[in-house]
Amino acid sequence: MNENKKITLQEFLNGEILTREWFKKQYALFLLIGGLTFVYIFLGYQAQRQYRHLIELQEELQDKQFKQLTIEAELTELTRESAVSRALQAGGSTLQENKKPLIRL
Repeated sequence: MNENKKITLQEFLNGEILTREWFKKQYALFLLIGGLTFVYIFLGYQAQRQYRHLIELQEELQDKQFKQLTIEAELTELTRESAVSRALQAGGSTLQENKKPLIRL
């Protein structure tokens, strides 16, 4: 077979190109290029999946922060002196508010 002959479309499509000597010499290079292409595509999908997961975690964190803020506001409201006094009076407690100012040493 003449190795200087140009490759025709028919040779390429029917696989005769695989029997050429220059292709046999470059076989390892083609495998390397194919392997690297596969790894590149795989890592792209992996990065995309991790990015989507990161976005989901950020949204979940933001939701939890909003819930924490709401709970803290409710707790602050419930622990105010006036709210505690109202709750004690509504519960029928006989406790009274201290009228003397606190003395700190």
